[in-house]
Amino acid sequence: MQLKDYIFYRMYIAYRDKEGDDAPTFSVILFFFMIDITWSTPIGMIVNLLQIKYWYIILVIVPLAGIIINFRRYNKKKVIEIFRKYKYSKCNKLIKNWMIYLAYWLTCIAGLFAIGPAVYLFIYITKLIKGIG
Repeated sequence: MQLKDYIFYRMYIAYRDKEGDDAPTFSVILFFFMIDITWSTPIGMIVNLLQIKYWYIILVIVPLAGIIINFRRYNKKKVIEIFRKYKYSKCNKLIKNWMIYLAYWLTCIAGLFAIGPAVYLFIYITKLIKGIG
Protein backbone atom coordinates (compact mmCIF):
# COMPACT_ATOMS: atom_id res chain seq x y z
CA MET A 1 0.00 0.00 0.00
CA GLN A 2 2.95 2.36 0.37
CA LEU A 3 3.36 2.61 -3.41
CA LYS A 4 -0.34 3.27 -3.87
CA ASP A 5 -0.25 5.88 -1.09
CA TYR A 6 2.72 7.59 -2.74
CA ILE A 7 0.97 7.58 -6.12
CA PHE A 8 -2.12 8.97 -4.38
CA TYR A 9 0.00 11.77 -2.85
CA ARG A 10 1.61 12.74 -6.15
CA MET A 11 -1.64 12.57 -8.12
CA TYR A 12 -3.47 14.50 -5.39
CA ILE A 13 -0.89 17.30 -5.61
CA ALA A 14 -1.10 17.36 -9.42
CA TYR A 15 -4.92 17.47 -9.47
CA ARG A 16 -5.05 20.03 -6.67
CA ASP A 17 -2.68 22.32 -8.56
CA LYS A 18 -4.75 21.91 -11.74
CA GLU A 19 -8.31 21.85 -10.41
CA GLY A 20 -8.02 23.67 -7.11
CA ASP A 21 -9.31 22.19 -3.86
CA ASP A 22 -12.60 21.05 -5.40
CA ALA A 23 -12.15 17.37 -6.09
CA PRO A 24 -8.58 16.05 -6.16
CA THR A 25 -9.48 13.01 -4.03
CA PHE A 26 -12.29 12.08 -6.41
CA SER A 27 -10.00 12.55 -9.43
CA VAL A 28 -7.32 10.30 -7.96
CA ILE A 29 -9.89 7.64 -7.10
CA LEU A 30 -11.11 7.76 -10.71
CA PHE A 31 -7.50 7.27 -11.81
CA PHE A 32 -7.30 4.20 -9.55
CA PHE A 33 -10.64 3.08 -11.05
CA MET A 34 -9.06 3.11 -14.51
CA ILE A 35 -6.21 1.00 -13.18
CA ASP A 36 -8.73 -1.46 -11.71
CA ILE A 37 -10.53 -1.71 -15.05
CA THR A 38 -7.21 -2.31 -16.77
CA TRP A 39 -6.48 -5.23 -14.47
CA SER A 40 -10.00 -6.69 -14.28
CA THR A 41 -10.49 -6.98 -18.05
CA PRO A 42 -7.88 -9.76 -18.55
CA ILE A 43 -9.20 -11.54 -15.47
CA GLY A 44 -12.71 -11.37 -16.92
CA MET A 45 -11.45 -12.73 -20.24
CA ILE A 46 -9.77 -15.70 -18.54
CA VAL A 47 -12.88 -16.43 -16.50
CA ASN A 48 -14.88 -16.26 -19.76
CA LEU A 49 -12.54 -18.83 -21.30
CA LEU A 50 -13.24 -21.10 -18.34
CA GLN A 51 -16.87 -20.89 -19.46
CA ILE A 52 -18.10 -19.71 -16.09
CA LYS A 53 -21.56 -18.19 -16.14
CA TYR A 54 -21.84 -14.46 -15.53
CA TRP A 55 -18.15 -13.76 -16.22
CA TYR A 56 -18.98 -10.18 -17.15
CA ILE A 57 -19.93 -9.47 -13.52
CA ILE A 58 -16.20 -9.52 -12.71
CA LEU A 59 -15.74 -6.61 -15.10
CA VAL A 60 -18.23 -4.64 -13.01
CA ILE A 61 -17.68 -5.87 -9.45
CA VAL A 62 -13.89 -5.55 -9.27
CA PRO A 63 -13.70 -1.87 -10.32
CA LEU A 64 -16.76 -0.87 -8.27
CA ALA A 65 -15.37 -2.63 -5.22
CA GLY A 66 -12.13 -0.74 -5.84
CA ILE A 67 -13.99 2.59 -5.84
CA ILE A 68 -15.75 1.77 -2.57
CA ILE A 69 -12.53 0.60 -0.92
CA ASN A 70 -10.60 3.66 -2.12
CA PHE A 71 -13.28 6.09 -0.92
CA ARG A 72 -13.24 4.44 2.49
CA ARG A 73 -9.43 4.34 2.63
CA TYR A 74 -8.66 7.89 1.49
CA ASN A 75 -10.72 9.90 3.93
CA LYS A 76 -9.57 13.31 5.21
CA LYS A 77 -7.62 11.81 8.11
CA LYS A 78 -5.73 9.43 5.81
CA VAL A 79 -4.97 12.21 3.33
CA ILE A 80 -3.42 14.32 6.11
CA GLU A 81 -1.38 11.32 7.27
CA ILE A 82 -0.14 10.68 3.70
CA PHE A 83 0.82 14.34 3.32
CA ARG A 84 2.87 14.23 6.52
CA LYS A 85 4.60 11.07 5.38
CA TYR A 86 5.52 12.07 1.82
CA LYS A 87 5.77 15.87 1.89
CA TYR A 88 9.56 15.91 2.30
CA SER A 89 10.34 12.63 0.57
CA LYS A 90 13.43 12.63 -1.63
CA CYS A 91 11.43 10.69 -4.25
CA ASN A 92 9.48 13.89 -4.94
CA LYS A 93 12.53 15.35 -6.67
CA LEU A 94 13.49 12.13 -8.45
CA ILE A 95 10.09 11.07 -9.78
CA LYS A 96 8.26 13.58 -11.96
CA ASN A 97 4.48 13.61 -12.42
CA TRP A 98 4.74 12.70 -16.09
CA MET A 99 6.56 9.52 -15.09
CA ILE A 100 3.61 8.41 -12.98
CA TYR A 101 1.14 9.12 -15.80
CA LEU A 102 3.40 7.40 -18.32
CA ALA A 103 3.79 4.32 -16.12
CA TYR A 104 0.03 3.76 -16.26
CA TRP A 105 -0.09 3.94 -20.06
CA LEU A 106 2.98 1.73 -20.42
CA THR A 107 1.36 -0.95 -18.25
CA CYS A 108 -1.80 -0.71 -20.38
CA ILE A 109 0.21 -1.20 -23.57
CA ALA A 110 2.26 -4.00 -22.02
CA GLY A 111 -0.95 -5.65 -20.86
CA LEU A 112 -2.39 -5.52 -24.37
CA PHE A 113 0.70 -7.19 -25.80
CA ALA A 114 0.84 -9.76 -23.00
CA ILE A 115 -2.85 -10.71 -22.89
CA GLY A 116 -2.94 -12.05 -26.46
CA PRO A 117 -0.23 -14.70 -26.04
CA ALA A 118 -1.46 -15.49 -22.53
CA VAL A 119 -5.00 -16.17 -23.79
CA TYR A 120 -3.74 -18.37 -26.64
CA LEU A 121 -1.51 -20.29 -24.23
CA PHE A 122 -4.43 -20.70 -21.84
CA ILE A 123 -6.68 -22.00 -24.65
CA TYR A 124 -3.96 -24.42 -25.78
CA ILE A 125 -3.44 -25.78 -22.25
CA THR A 126 -7.21 -26.10 -21.75
CA LYS A 127 -7.53 -28.09 -25.00
CA LEU A 128 -4.64 -30.35 -23.94
CA ILE A 129 -6.26 -31.01 -20.59
CA LYS A 130 -9.63 -31.80 -22.17
CA GLY A 131 -7.96 -34.00 -24.79
CA ILE A 132 -9.22 -32.00 -27.74
CA GLY A 133 -5.94 -30.72 -29.09
